Amino acid sequence: VLDSHVLKTSINDFNEATDSVRANDKWWKRWERWHKNILPGGKYSKIDWTAAYRTEDFGAGEREFLNALLVCDFHKRPTLAELINAVRGSRDAKPELRWLSQRGTTEGDSNQAFEKEMQKRIQGYGKTKNMVAWPYAAGEGAKVTQEEYMAQVAGVMRASIRKVVSELGYTSDIDDLTKTTKAAHYVQIQVAIRMGHTGVVRIIVEIEKPNAELKGCITFVRKTGE
Repeated sequence: VLDSHVLKTSINDFNEATDSVRANDKWWKRWERWHKNILPGGKYSKIDWTAAYRTEDFGAGEREFLNALLVCDFHKRPTLAELINAVRGSRDAKPELRWLSQRGTTEGDSNQAFEKEMQKRIQGYGKTKNMVAWPYAAGEGAKVTQEEYMAQVAGVMRASIRKVVSELGYTSDIDDLTKTTKAAHYVQIQVAIRMGHTGVVRIIVEIEKPNAELKGCITFVRKTGE
């Protein structure tokens, strides 16, 4: 059962408009009302969990960019090439994507810049386990070994799985296995979820370490035959 205070939306809240600024007007009205209610002094401000969602509001350019992504017809959404073009500040970039060029460049982005942006937007960001920083980024010296880092990632993932399964009213057994090959290093977590009378569902969660471009992968696979 959803908490009556959460932000709820449906496909009916999203609509196209000739003016991209006015698109998805029902959704933005929902957001503005909910955002006001969770801020200090708001209707929901005394509810503990809402503090984690307090953030600065979206600016006009940012809203226009998000409207370009929140289009129901996927054929009308921007392509990766168009997004890259906008990030680079090209003159022929689509107007609704120009906000991207104001947020830095692909060359200048870093873990530190990301953390700073998120700390500005979300109260207490980084003080809890909402991010595990890759310790080899931006030419920094290794703070931990690869094995130690992957163990940290696995720990966060296992805790997250346990929390979700518990909130759903189920129980789980989690086995953590670390495998190393010459080509890659990853953690494989095998999860068995007991779902009452419906039986047991087994899932394999595989976490691959990020490469030099900080591109990693988390894969969830349900075991066959069940």
